[in-house]
Amino acid sequence: YSINGFGVAVSLEQDGNNSTAVTNDITGVGVTYAMDMGGTAITLGAGMQDGAANIDISGVSVKAAMANGITLVANTSDESTGASSSIKRTGFGVGYAMDALTVGFNWGEVDSTTNSADKDGYGLTVNYDLGGGAVAQLGYAKTDGVGTGPVADPSTMSIGLALSF
Repeated sequence: YSINGFGVAVSLEQDGNNSTAVTNDITGVGVTYAMDMGGTAITLGAGMQDGAANIDISGVSVKAAMANGITLVANTSDESTGASSSIKRTGFGVGYAMDALTVGFNWGEVDSTTNSADKDGYGLTVNYDLGGGAVAQLGYAKTDGVGTGPVADPSTMSIGLALSF
């Protein structure tokens, strides 16, 4: 539901219905507020999820979309996975759109009380609107701290054409 820049969302996921297993129902609540500050659209958000296997997550985000085509985004969340385990996620992104070209860069980090889950990575995207609903897309991503062996720190690349009818 939204009115005058304020928005709220509530969700419930039911798991394990009609079974003898323990249910892991998950509830979520999120709120947003959007405002215009002299040509820059600011959106603030906060949310939380509670449920499955004692996992609780809460997070906040902020987005600034400027009239010059630059968009900045930052977010953070904390996940409690039990009495002695937690995970903190942090992410930043910047995008620029001009005419048919859109370029985006993001970086994110996962910091866990169990160091085996620590990782960080970044991504880069370039899209070019060809017109008529066709967009050429290119992407690259690199992740560090995923595991061991030949795919310990994978990087991926994609190229394609998105079509909208």
